[in-house]
Amino acid sequence: MEEGSSHRRTGINIAVRRQHLYEDAFKGLSFGNAPNLRLPIKVSMTNWVGLSEVGIDGGGIFREFLTELIRTGFDPDRGFFKYTHDRLLYPNPSSIQLYPDSYSDHFFFLGRIVAKLIYEKQMAEIRFAEFFVAQLLGRRQMDVDLHHLKSYDPALYKHLKNLRNITADELAALELDFSVIIDDVGYVQTIDLVPGGRSIRVTTENRLEYIRAYVNLFLYKRIEPLVDAMRAGVSTVIDPGWLAMFSPSELQTLVSGADADLDIDDMMKHCAVHNIKDDADREYINIFWSVVGEMSPEDKRGLLKFITGCSRPPIEGFKMLYPALGIQLVHDSDHLPTSATCMNLFKLPIYSSRSKLKEKLRYAINAGAGFELS
Repeated sequence: MEEGSSHRRTGINIAVRRQHLYEDAFKGLSFGNAPNLRLPIKVSMTNWVGLSEVGIDGGGIFREFLTELIRTGFDPDRGFFKYTHDRLLYPNPSSIQLYPDSYSDHFFFLGRIVAKLIYEKQMAEIRFAEFFVAQLLGRRQMDVDLHHLKSYDPALYKHLKNLRNITADELAALELDFSVIIDDVGYVQTIDLVPGGRSIRVTTENRLEYIRAYVNLFLYKRIEPLVDAMRAGVSTVIDPGWLAMFSPSELQTLVSGADADLDIDDMMKHCAVHNIKDDADREYINIFWSVVGEMSPEDKRGLLKFITGCSRPPIEGFKMLYPALGIQLVHDSDHLPTSATCMNLFKLPIYSSRSKLKEKLRYAINAGAGFELS
């Protein structure tokens, strides 16, 4: 057993340094150290000076750990994933050059972590490109087509779409063949879209085949080894047959929540309020929910993200949120609202007026102020 984690039938213990959370998790939750990721995980964190962080792990610390692990693992700055034009995530083909000896291990690990998120019915603020999710679900190449390219690269989408309608003379003037030049972090190569592609001219007769091959290269072939490794990691936690029942959009909902307007009545129904002392406090909570009900859809999502770390509700409503949503009244009007996202707990000061409450809520939502790690 490697240092930093232990594995028993009852669960997995892992110690991580907050400043090196991804690296420590990658080692401690490797398949060799933690083959059964369905088991509960108990996390202990140390800060940058090596001191253990105090916290009650009733699931909240693990949730914070999982949220931060996914945030940093899928951060494009790490190099494993990239954003499309619409800021949807997909595997970075250049990661094969950036991590030539370990890219497969990292994508296998990231697959296990996403599967753990789904298995635990948690959510994360990440959105994947449809063409990537389709491939992760085992869809065939023919299921990835030109319309998927629109999010990936609008200019390239427009160019290939125009190729379908230009005249034979206009097409000949472009001098296209069935190959493409790709620069992967300084590694330049010419790739044939079909065998012998550099010697095959694009004509009006074969241009649809050219477009299909072009789309297939960028949205399927270039990320295929990365997706294969990730799918293998997912299958160690979740039955592939069960996962195959979902469409790409349904799987995205499992990962990041329902893309729908917030049901404030449902949110209120499944929210426990703590530290109520008298009828004035009860009336204040009623005013709070009235203010929330008047918010724009964007501000409602902002408030939910402020409290839980994710701007979308669970797919089956707030009854499925774990830990359960909570509000703790703070009998102090000198501070901004704060939140402990690992506990889904909103700490709400009591302000002197409705207008002051609206002002403070808006500021907290927009500035992300007052975030606490509990």
